[in-house]
Amino acid sequence: MREHIRQRGEFLRATSYDLRGSFGVIEGAATMLNLMDTEEDRADMLSMLQRNLRQVTQMLTQLLDYSRQEAGQEQVERSNFDVADVLRELVAGFQPMATEQNLTLHGVGPETLPLDGDLVKLRRITQNLVLNALKYTQTGGVKVIWELNEDDNYWRLSVHGTGPGLPRR
Repeated sequence: MREHIRQRGEFLRATSYDLRGSFGVIEGAATMLNLMDTEEDRADMLSMLQRNLRQVTQMLTQLLDYSRQEAGQEQVERSNFDVADVLRELVAGFQPMATEQNLTLHGVGPETLPLDGDLVKLRRITQNLVLNALKYTQTGGVKVIWELNEDDNYWRLSVHGTGPGLPRR
């Protein structure tokens, strides 16, 4: 029972953190929207806001799904999606934050990378990694890399920043 309570607390903490990060991106994009000089730039920024609002909606949906799981009503939902599209969209969503901090942010990987998995969890994990990399990078930039290893039938995601990194134990 204690382990279950601990896991529930961890999930709620992680979800709250994810939502805070998403709202930070949305706030940054909304601020940048006022600074755009052309209609094309405004349209791009508005598109970014809409993408991030969809992500927040998906996270809130996951929170509701968790509530259903706690009540014994949750079913695992897997879907087919293109990881490359999701990661490019996520990187684009963090561009205003990187720009505001005078950092570069790049996404590098194959044009397409089909996957059968949990889209919301992938987005959450990647968002946390990128958010932390941007938070702790003072100069330089952050690079999000996705790659496929066809020989071993797996794919890899990595987030590299020029920040101090994690301390050695």
